[in-house]
Amino acid sequence: MKKKYSCLFSLLSILFISACNKQLREEPHSILTPEFFATTQGFQRGLDAAYAGTRNLWGTQNLFTMTVIGTDEFYTGKDGNNDINKYNSNYNTSNGTVAAIWKECYTNINTCNGVIEYAPKITGLPDEQKGRNVAEAKFLRANFYFLLVQFWGDVTLNRNFQTAPVTSATRTPLAEVYMTLLSRT
Repeated sequence: MKKKYSCLFSLLSILFISACNKQLREEPHSILTPEFFATTQGFQRGLDAAYAGTRNLWGTQNLFTMTVIGTDEFYTGKDGNNDINKYNSNYNTSNGTVAAIWKECYTNINTCNGVIEYAPKITGLPDEQKGRNVAEAKFLRANFYFLLVQFWGDVTLNRNFQTAPVTSATRTPLAEVYMTLLSRT
């Protein structure tokens, strides 16, 4: 009887191992690429993605948590989250709340930059609609930067759509960030 189970186990093992000979081929359909931004559909989807990104800030507790630190509106809960709700300044990127706000803002700023940068290349849309979409993207970008400078002061100012990873950053003075956001560029 033991021999039968051993043979059956061996046979099933061989079948399972030999059944996985195909390679996984991924075809992501949710990534905004520069080529997609250059299309009419991509132009609108880019703006939609920037609006949807606000959900990751205003729809989670992260932004609320960061804005009410040190007030009577927030205190340690029963979930054990003691990292950020203390009256100290030990907040750094190792804290998930801080890192999430930083990441979401810069991800959405880059999306807005893509909409703004590729707008002149779009054909088939009335200039009025393109102008409205660009104005909305500039407003959203300014809102994301406003959140960043309110928390961190001098931040990195990205004026162009980034299509490749960047491994260094330079902090731009707060006054220059505000002047850039208030300008029409």
